Amino acid sequence: MKLYAIGAAIIGGLVLVLWLALSAGDRARQGAATAKAGMTIAQGQAGAATDATTVVIDQNTAENASADLTRKNDVEIKSAEGASDKVRAPVDAAGRRALCLRNAYRDQPACKQLLHPGS
Repeated sequence: MKLYAIGAAIIGGLVLVLWLALSAGDRARQGAATAKAGMTIAQGQAGAATDATTVVIDQNTAENASADLTRKNDVEIKSAEGASDKVRAPVDAAGRRALCLRNAYRDQPACKQLLHPGS
């Protein structure tokens, strides 16, 4: 009977050691998977931050270029021959109406009033 108890204890011990080893391996794999997922998320966030920065820089560059063009056009128009001459009302109205039809100006208060009087 003693021999049977010793054999059972040894087998039980081996099963326990085997179970602990397998359990530790599962935890290690799970930890590695979690770490890998965290790294992937961090890389994605870094990439998104870089993309957002690029979008902001590109937008600022475009806005600056547009503002520069507006200033250049203003100087050219005001320095053109006849720039100080009075423009007849029908020509002025047609020019303003044409500008107000563009998306860039359509929502300006003056354009809303011109295109939709009384609104």
